[in-house]
Formats: sequence, structure tokens, C-alpha cells
Amino acid sequence: FLLGNLGTTTLSEESSMRFEAAMSDFAAQFNQWLTLELGRDNSAASPEASGHLTDMPLAFVSSAFLLLSGVAHKAGHKANQLGMEATVKCISSSDTRIQISGIRGFVEMVPFAPTTVDCMERTHSQASKVVSVCWDLLDPTNPMENVQAAELWIVLQKKVPRQATGAAADSLLDTDHRKRRKHMETFYNLWRIVSEHHP
Repeated sequence: FLLGNLGTTTLSEESSMRFEAAMSDFAAQFNQWLTLELGRDNSAASPEASGHLTDMPLAFVSSAFLLLSGVAHKAGHKANQLGMEATVKCISSSDTRIQISGIRGFVEMVPFAPTTVDCMERTHSQASKVVSVCWDLLDPTNPMENVQAAELWIVLQKKVPRQATGAAADSLLDTDHRKRRKHMETFYNLWRIVSEHHP
């Protein structure tokens, strides 16, 4: 209801400023929470040992990105940039489910990324990190994430084509024979999944 109204309602200048400030504060708090939670996750010996990889935090991460992307057209540059930073924090997680949430958040928010020169350079750097992680999730040894990663890769190719194409090309041209063979298996896996799900 809230997101629907925001899409059709013109806010007054004062309300718009208050809304931007509130969303910036939420995005900042979300970033701080991610730093704490992901620090605990990555320092744990195993997902079970951390006690922080339950469904509730995962649902919160997805909901937070849904909110940030849903109001991005009115949230202001600061909130949008903080939201983009949050997606990159997620892909650094040791939990592939959080990585998937981070990639999904990125593809939802990248159309609203600030367009100043500094911010655009930062967005390109973030995009490179995101596509690299997504490519790794397409490895056949990660079957649980392969389909989701393939779907996200298709979107990344549309929204950040230079980074997606570059990541795939660099991987397939790796000078290390063993790595190149592994990347070729990843590419074949992507091709197979796309062929099966998008005939």
C-alpha cells in the first residue's frame, strides 16, 4: 500500500526532504546491521555454529532490498548509494543465500544508482564485484544456487552488460589451464540452465 501510494503521490518539498532523510537513516542502519551480522557469519566455523543464518535474517535482507528498490525513485541519492553498498556487503558473505539476496538487491537498485561521476565509477566497481560472485555461483559444484544465479546473470547482462561480458570473457581466456577448464564448465552450466528454463 505504501509503495503503491508513493508511486502515484507527489510529495511536498518538506515531506520529500523528510522522506529522503528517513530512507537514508534506514539504509545507514541496514548497512550497520549487515556489517555486524555478516561479521559474525564469516567468523563462524560453520553456518550452524554462527546461529545467525536463520530464515529471519535472510527474510529481513530480502525485505530491506525490496523496500529500498521500491522507493528508490523518491528516496534520494544518499539512500540509494547506501543501498548499493549494502548489496556489495551481502555478496561478501560466506553464505551463498545472502550472496544471492545481495545480487538480487543490486539488479533491483542499479537503475536508480546516483549518476555523478564519482558515484558512477563506484557503481561500475560494485557491478564488477557482483558479476564476479554471480559467475562463481554458476559453478556446477553449487547446484543449489545454479538456477537462481543463472536467472540473475541474465538480468545482469541486460543491466550491466560491460561488466558481465568482461567477467565471462576474462574467465574463459584465463591463462591457467585448470582455471580455464573450470570456467568453461561454468559457462556450459549457464548455457544448459538457460536452455532448459528459457527454450
